[in-house]
Formats: sequence, C-alpha cells, structure tokens
Amino acid sequence: MEILLKWLTRDCGVVVTSGDVSYSMKNIGKEANVQVIKVLAEGEKAADHPITEADKGTVTIRDTLAKLDQQVDAIEKQIERYVASFFYVSTSTSSILPSLQR
Repeated sequence: MEILLKWLTRDCGVVVTSGDVSYSMKNIGKEANVQVIKVLAEGEKAADHPITEADKGTVTIRDTLAKLDQQVDAIEKQIERYVASFFYVSTSTSSILPSLQR
C-alpha cells in the first residue's frame, strides 16, 4: 500500500498524503497514528492542496465514530446476553417455586 501511495504521490501527482501523523487524545491519555490521503482532481497540483488541520480533524472524527460504533455494538450484545440470561433464570426459577410451596 505504501509503495502505491508513493507512486501516486511522487510519480503521478494525483494524490497528496500526510504520511503518518501522530496525534494525542489527551482526554483519554492515548496517542494514535493517522494517514490522510487526498485525491486530486484532474489539473489540480499537489502544492495547491496541502493536507490541512481540517483534513486531519475530519479523518480523526471518522475514525473515532467507527470506534464508537464498535463499542456500541459490543455493549448491545452484552445487554442482549444479560436480558436473555435474566429471562432464562426467571423462567427456570418460576417452575421451581410451585414445587417448593407444597
């Protein structure tokens, strides 16, 4: 992938990349790497369209939303398992209770 990006950037001039950009998420104490890739329209020059902070921010937000989606999916599965186990326990104990009352 890196070779293809270098070729498209250096030789073809149709892509602008930021390389690996490290950014810090201070609120959760983590650091991550992000590579921004901007595809240029025909006739555009790389020098006229550098990677901006807004571009980096957009990619960061997109990655954060993808991670949140994964976390929400995992939490929903945990809730489903909890609810399923709750109903299993309540139905199995309800069949035992009448026999205990005798």
